[in-house]
This record gives sequence, structure tokens and C-alpha cells, in this order.
Amino acid sequence: MKRMRIGIIDVLYDMPPDNGGYQIYRNQLRRQFVSIMPQVISVWCRRLGHDVHYATYYGQAEPHRLLPDDLDVLFVSAYTQASALAYALARIFGRRGTRTVLGGPHARAFPADSLRFFDLVVGNCDESVIRDIIDGQYAPGSLIDTGRTLTEIPSVEERMPELRATTLAARLAVLRVVPLLSSMGCPYTCNFCSDATSTYHAVGSEILKKDLEYIADNIPGAYVVYHDPNFGVRFDQTMAAIESLPPEKRPAYGVQSTLSVLKEERVRRLAETGCLYIAPGVESWSDFSNKSGRVRATGRDKVEQVFEHFEMMRRYVPGFQVNFVFGTDADQGREPIELTSEFIRRVPYAWPGVSIPTPFGDTGIFSDFLEQNRILTQMPFALYYKPYLNFIPLNYGAMEYYEGLIEILSTIVSLRGLVSRLTTRNLLRIKGIHMVQMSGVYHDLRRVKELYGLLKGDALLRRFHEGLPMKLPAVYEARMWERLGPYAELFQLSDLTPDLINTSCRAASPSGTSVTVPVSTMGAA
Repeated sequence: MKRMRIGIIDVLYDMPPDNGGYQIYRNQLRRQFVSIMPQVISVWCRRLGHDVHYATYYGQAEPHRLLPDDLDVLFVSAYTQASALAYALARIFGRRGTRTVLGGPHARAFPADSLRFFDLVVGNCDESVIRDIIDGQYAPGSLIDTGRTLTEIPSVEERMPELRATTLAARLAVLRVVPLLSSMGCPYTCNFCSDATSTYHAVGSEILKKDLEYIADNIPGAYVVYHDPNFGVRFDQTMAAIESLPPEKRPAYGVQSTLSVLKEERVRRLAETGCLYIAPGVESWSDFSNKSGRVRATGRDKVEQVFEHFEMMRRYVPGFQVNFVFGTDADQGREPIELTSEFIRRVPYAWPGVSIPTPFGDTGIFSDFLEQNRILTQMPFALYYKPYLNFIPLNYGAMEYYEGLIEILSTIVSLRGLVSRLTTRNLLRIKGIHMVQMSGVYHDLRRVKELYGLLKGDALLRRFHEGLPMKLPAVYEARMWERLGPYAELFQLSDLTPDLINTSCRAASPSGTSVTVPVSTMGAA
């Protein structure tokens, strides 16, 4: 087998490097958001005997300069907001003769669009798929997918070269993060979430135990972040692996879970094993109550019950994030705005993450919104993030929606909110993280207010958000080019107009072995 030069880059930031106010956020937090699968692919390529160059981009330097120029194969992982940078990397390296491969959230969400720029697009994969890609077994323009979720990944010990190059390399970092999985996939079916289509699998207890033992012995001060969409679905099995370590050796950790899993006995058990941070999803006061364990509760009743639940958890665990989605089809009128703002004021010890229900291609809302002609099809993927609306809310006009979002974000960054977070009973490290996050919300709030002002003064922009067939408004085109910086010269506007055809296609044979779908059969340009 020929020894190949392989590049792997995890794109964690959506703009070229700049000296703006996000520097602290990027250097302290964004660089810690590494994905596990790019590290896994790096390990697989190293096992095959290739010359591997792994990097993460979090805004520290021009991303194409983080890897050697003379690569044989380049693997890129990117989320949709950062897809334009990923496309730029594909063009730069493709012109040098490098075979380019895209994986990650954007590849799963919008494979047809991605195949306009990358030679190959990968959904679910395994080690044999990566070997075949490197060996040239797939024709350019192919979508590759095994049709199944991985059940086992390389150990932390094998991923140490990647960890040393990323999260463990940060100087003066607030945290030394080690990403880990105790399960893959998700048992829930929230229509806004890409994990809803994945099959749930728990990682074997012995595998998890060995990873934790290695971390305890070799990475002092490590903070384990479980990347499970929902930690603890098989609670006893997972906790038994953590509890197998002596108390003094257990690394501190944080999880994302549903309130339905977080009963008091379990929260106490989490705390006793070193859990310092929990991020439950409330999502909506009118919907998704099956995840909160209060199936019939909505509106104010749900607020009170969730508040009581957080007060219970606070007796055991010091740090929280609570996740909201504002603008679902169940939301209408003032109630979700007022209830969310009230909850934020009453629970200052939990960081409020507020999201827009963006219709990514592998979600239920994408299919629904596309069928209802509620997706703004000209909006570039570079603007698929808060505060940009790329769909038409069911119960709010664009201006009304932004008024509600401004009210919620203003509650987060109010003086009262700042004082409450600084004086609440939290670890100093957690308060520091919340202060860094607050700087990001200030930035978001400024952008929302600016967009609201533009909508107020521009009737055509309002018509665009009502679904009027028209070209992309100049303000959004300017934002897109601004976000690309020097990479803008690689594209025409038509290049970055989304191709939304066949976004949910999957390539898998009945036997489960990987097959390919040429781009020509998918209708991509």
C-alpha cells in the first residue's frame, strides 16, 4: 500500500481569522468544541500507515495554512454555518490535485450541495470506508454511507496525538477538555434535531471504563465532556463504568441530558461521581414535554415544574445550561417570550442557550417547511445561524419574531442578570465561563437589533421574509461576502445559493455495506 499524505481538519469557526471581540471566546471555549469523528478518522488513517496531519480551526489562522500544501487526501468536517469555509478549502486543495472529502453535520444535512465542491461526501462511515476512500475505490461525485451508526470508536489513548494538538494544547485554558462518548445516537425524535434520525447505541461498559482509567492516569486535571446527544439513557450501565474507578481518580465531567432522565436519585449519583455541569433541554414551553418528564405540562405549569426540577438538581450539581428553542410552530403570541424571560431571571445559575429552529436538511422541520414553502431558498448556508431567519415562522412575522428575540436576549445580558450570575452559588470557573458566554450574547443582541432596524426601514426586506420570490437581498449578500473575507474571491453568488435537492438521501445497501450514489442521480448542479 502506498503511504499517502492525509489531512484532516475540524472546522469549528465560521469566519477567517480576525481581531474582533470574539478572541477570548474562541481561544478559551471555541477551541474546546472539537468533534470526536475527525479524531477517529485520524486514528484510522494512522493505523493504515499513512502520514497524517490533523488540525482544528477555531479562528487562530487562515484555515488552509493549518495543513501541508501537498496532501493526497483531505478530510474536512464542518457544520452548516461554516460550510462556505469548508467549500473554500475544497476549492483550494482540489486545484492542487488533492482528493477532497466532506463529513460531519453539513455533509449529513446537505449532501447534494456539498457534492458541488467536494469529490466525496460521507455520512455514516467506518474504518473500512475510510480505507476504501484513501485507496480510490469511490468515483468523484459519490455519496458514501454505511447506513448504520458506529458502536465503537478508538480509545482515548489512541486519540492522544489529536488531543495534544487541540484541547490539551491550550495555554492558560479554563478547562482541559477530553471529549468522550458513552453512547451514540438518540432515542428521541425532536423534529428540529439531526440526531432524531440516528439509532441509539450504548458504548460498552468495559470500553468506557478503560478510557476513564487512562484519563485518570495520564491527563491530570482533565474535564471530560460527554458528547452523547442524551447522556444516561441506559443510566445504570453508564454509571457503573464511572463508579468502577476509585472516587479520588474519577475525572470531573459534564453531560447533556433530558430532564426525564434526571431524577433526584440519579442527580445525586452524578454528583457523587464528579459531575459538575448538566445541560438539559427544555426546548419549548408548549412542546417537547416528553423530554422533561412532564408529558402533560405546558405553559406556566411547565415553568413551575421545570423550576422545581432545577432547584432540586442545584442541591447536588454546581453548573447548568438550559437550552431553549424560540420560534417552533407551537410558539405563538407573548407567552413563550414572557415565560422564557421569567425562567432566565428565576434561574440565574443556569446559562440560557437560546436557539432558532433552523431547518437543517436531515431534520423533520426541513421536510415540513420545504413542503409548506416556508424555507427562504436564496439564503446562503453561511447565514444558517442565529439571528438570521432562513424560514418563515408559523405564528410570527419577521419583525415580531425579532422583537421577541431581543426581549429574551436582553433579559440574559441585563444588569440584573449579570449581578445574579456573579453572586449566585456557583464555582468560580463556571462563573468565568458564563461571563465569556455573556460576551457572545451581547454580540448576538447587537446583530438582532441591527437586523430589526433594517427590516423596519426596508419594505422589500420584509417581503423577502414573507416568502416573496426574489433574489437575495443586498444586506445578506454583503454579510456572506464579509464572512468569507479573502476566500470570497473563490466564489460567485450562484455558487453559494443553496442546492436543497434530495437533502435526506442515504446510500446504503440492504446488507449494510457502503454503496455510492453519483451526484447526477441526486439532481445536484
